[in-house]
Amino acid sequence: MSKTISKRTPNHSLLIGWIVCAAFWGIVRLGDHLAAPALAAVGTDHFPALTEFVNDKMLLLSSDEKYDLSYKLSQFNRETSIQMAIAILPSPADNTLEQFTMQVAEKASIGQSGTDNGLILFIFPQRRLARLEIGYGLEGVIPDVLAYRILTVGLKPAWIHAHYAQALGDAVDEIIELSRGEYAAVKGPGRVERLTRTFTIGSAKVAKQAWPLLRQVSLWHQVTISFFAAFLLIGIGDGARQLVALARNMAISFGNARSGRALDIATTRVDLKTISDSVMVLLPLIGAIIAAAGFVLFAGGGAFGGGGATVPL
Repeated sequence: MSKTISKRTPNHSLLIGWIVCAAFWGIVRLGDHLAAPALAAVGTDHFPALTEFVNDKMLLLSSDEKYDLSYKLSQFNRETSIQMAIAILPSPADNTLEQFTMQVAEKASIGQSGTDNGLILFIFPQRRLARLEIGYGLEGVIPDVLAYRILTVGLKPAWIHAHYAQALGDAVDEIIELSRGEYAAVKGPGRVERLTRTFTIGSAKVAKQAWPLLRQVSLWHQVTISFFAAFLLIGIGDGARQLVALARNMAISFGNARSGRALDIATTRVDLKTISDSVMVLLPLIGAIIAAAGFVLFAGGGAFGGGGATVPL
């Protein structure tokens, strides 16, 4: 004979839901407290967008020189899929040059998602410094020692004589010579690895953008969100328990049938309406998760891990 599956009391389930929500907002508040100094420091810098192959914010190049360099980089991109940009920028507000270039590179998303085959040549004329920022996917092709050689042998000789276009062209030629053949010979990541890497990078970027919004949620809105979230958790949890009971009943009934016994022996009563209600709640939630995953993959872009070199000019 069947028996009725025991249920948690609504108060107990609601308490669990409230605890989960309270723990989430507690983590947000704790993270806000721990990360506040770092967020304030990063927020004081202005990170320009790189919208062209050659971004000459200091107006050192003529229009013809800029066009020639852009055409060379565009051809390089078409032939190898490697994406390279040149950024001639004013000096950053503080002294953390590598942090500044990493933030600009992350904002620009130079390089393809999953392969991370981007690089950016930064020039800071006011501080007489050059920095070559290398994407994850090119760090094996252009390690730090070769990045240093590109800047010292390819860029610096002509730059110190104020032949800016020639210096940039020589550096680009060095990069093309080093990476064109080698990158083609390097086995790229598989589809699963590319998807995983893109999702990981995109998640970090989206989380970084969403964090300030979470920090600004007031206490009243936290309570309201937690109230509805707790009831959703209750419904989903009850539906999951009923679904597990249904699967268990099917397994028991199959065993009973093989033994020649009545099918409902040792089974439990299952509330199918609870399962259907949970499915109705989960469908829009699953849709939102899929949409969020697509947004995360779109946000992946090219990733930079700090590889490269900095030299004085």
